[in-house]
Amino acid sequence: MPYCPECRYEYEAEIQVCPDCGAKLVAELPEETVPEIQWVPLHPLPGSIYAEMVKEVLDRENIPNLLIKDFFASAAGVAGVGLPGMVGLLLVPKQQVRKAERILHDMLDHI
Repeated sequence: MPYCPECRYEYEAEIQVCPDCGAKLVAELPEETVPEIQWVPLHPLPGSIYAEMVKEVLDRENIPNLLIKDFFASAAGVAGVGLPGMVGLLLVPKQQVRKAERILHDMLDHI
């Protein structure tokens, strides 16, 4: 069965061109590779509430991110701000750290 190398859909044998994107179909699909991402931490935030707020804006701006909550926030379901030891940490791809830091600064430069 032929496959579209762009859409990765399988088609009937008699179809030679992808009806969706127009690419010429191939007998086998190349193996997919996942690009390696170098994650960089942003400035630590004083609690998971601030980290969740910044994460929401990063998501809206299509900046991939990982939120790492402190032990109490993740294990006990505690969400605090300014409590001793409570830290929220966001990681973003290295190539987008400047844009993410600007967003973080614009949102939270007062804390």
